[in-house]
Amino acid sequence: MDRLFQARQLRKDEIKEQQARYRSRHLTEIKARARARAQRLDPTKKAEIAASKARWYQDNKATVREYKRAWSLKNEGRRRDGELCRLYGIGLAEYSTLLGRQNGGCGICGGQPNGRWRRWFHVDHDHVSGRIRGLLCSNCNLGLGKFQDDPVRLLKAHAYLLA
Repeated sequence: MDRLFQARQLRKDEIKEQQARYRSRHLTEIKARARARAQRLDPTKKAEIAASKARWYQDNKATVREYKRAWSLKNEGRRRDGELCRLYGIGLAEYSTLLGRQNGGCGICGGQPNGRWRRWFHVDHDHVSGRIRGLLCSNCNLGLGKFQDDPVRLLKAHAYLLA
C-alpha cells in the first residue's frame, strides 16, 4: 500500500508541475498575442481611439471630476500615503513619526496646518540632497521658499526685523 500511495503522490506532483507549466506558457502566449495585436493596430486606428477617449472625457468631464473627488475623499489616507511615497519616499507612518517629534505642530511656529493644505503639513526637504527637515504649515513653508532656503538671507531678515 505504501508503494501505491507513493505512486499516486508522485503522479499528483507530476500533474501539478504540468499544470503550472501550462499556465505559465499559456499566460506568456496571451501576453505575446496582446503585444502583437497592439503593434499591428493601424496608426490611424490608434489616433481614432485616442480621439474617442478625449471626446468621451470632454463629454463626461463633470462626472469624472466628481468621481475623482469622491474617491479622493473616501481614500484620503491612501491617496496621501501614495503622494508622500512618490514625492518624498516616506509613508504615513514616517509622516506621523515626524509630526510626533514636533509635538503635533509646525516645525517652526508650532502652529496647525493652514492655507490650502488645511489637514496636512508640508514636508520640508532640502532640494539638493532630498533630506527631509520636518513638517511646516503653509505660511512657514512659503516663507522659507521666498528666502530660497538660504540661511544667510534668513539671518539678514532676522537682523532687519530686530533693528
